[in-house]
Amino acid sequence: MCNNFVCFKCGSEKLMYEKWVKCQEKVIIHHDGHIEYVEQKIDDNNVLRVECRYVCSSCGEPPMLYGDYITTEDDLKEYLEMSLEERAEMQADFEQMQFEQAKLEEKKLEDEEIL
Repeated sequence: MCNNFVCFKCGSEKLMYEKWVKCQEKVIIHHDGHIEYVEQKIDDNNVLRVECRYVCSSCGEPPMLYGDYITTEDDLKEYLEMSLEERAEMQADFEQMQFEQAKLEEKKLEDEEIL
């Protein structure tokens, strides 16, 4: 068990929790040209999915667990309980899957161009 985070992209040991939500702020443009943002409103009922995940705080790369983003503390704990070797192997498998998927998409586009 490793129990600490290490980014495979940049080597950083710092982790951050990232949230993307629809947020609106009222804008006031003053006569002197000053722009002021007030009354932040987060739309809890928007139809856009709110995305939350853990990312490296240095480079923004998200660690992956079984080919998906780590979004919960339970998933993060499971990830941290793995050895660095297990994590690296899982990351390499995911990257290989992405590479193969990109190749298939490229071949599909080539086949469509021939037709």
